[in-house]
Amino acid sequence: MDDLLTMLSVIVGLLSFCVAGYIMAVTDFRPKKAVSDEEPSEAMDLAEPVITRRELSLSELGISRFGDLAALPAEEQRRIKMEEHVREYSSTNPQDVATVIRSWLQG
Repeated sequence: MDDLLTMLSVIVGLLSFCVAGYIMAVTDFRPKKAVSDEEPSEAMDLAEPVITRRELSLSELGISRFGDLAALPAEEQRRIKMEEHVREYSSTNPQDVATVIRSWLQG
């Protein structure tokens, strides 16, 4: 009777070990659930909203008064000078500018 009880406890122990191993293997190697468009992930909740591009004010650029181009960063100085040049050219040669715009829009 003692041998039967020992054998039964060994079999129950091995079966419980096999069942626990199977459960762990199934849960670890199961394919992960894909995130659909309808279910936003937690990362999307933490993402910052996209801010649209806008022109900066003089105070945001660090300029105390209008016309103080030397206080602007080099890239902004170049952009402002290029814009002034384009405005001047378009006012003196409107036909050329219209031709360039038409060719640009066509393709």
